[in-house]
Order: sequence, then C-alpha cells, then structure tokens
Amino acid sequence: MFRYVVLPIAVLLALAAVHLWGALGWTYSTGERAGWVQKLSRQGWVCKTWEGELALVTLPGTTPRSFYSRSGTRPPL
Repeated sequence: MFRYVVLPIAVLLALAAVHLWGALGWTYSTGERAGWVQKLSRQGWVCKTWEGELALVTLPGTTPRSFYSRSGTRPPL
C-alpha cells in the first residue's frame, strides 16, 4: 500500500512544492527605468493587475520611445 498510494502522493507534493518555490522565488527582472507613465490600465479576468506603458525620453522635447509587444513584428526604426 505504501508503494502504490503514499509514495506517489508524496512525490507529487514534493514536485508541487519545488515548482511553487521556483515560481515565487525567481526574480523576473531587476533595475530601474526612467520616464513618464504614458498609459495605465487595470487588466485581468481573475487577478486584476495594474499594467502600463512607460515613455522613455532622454531629453525634454524629443520623441518618446515606448516598448512594443513581442508578437513577432518589430516597429520600424
């Protein structure tokens, strides 16, 4: 019984714990960005999060450069 019931459940719980530890402990990115908030919206179906775009401007009066989505197409330079 231990071999067929308890051991697989213990292995699954251990794998779930390792996955949860890795998902919550891994830092996606670090650093700071400078610019102005260009757009701010609250999105999400289940978990509502604030998402926004940051306009990166090197000098006042220049054209802002915003991030583009990685959908496979790049904007012209």
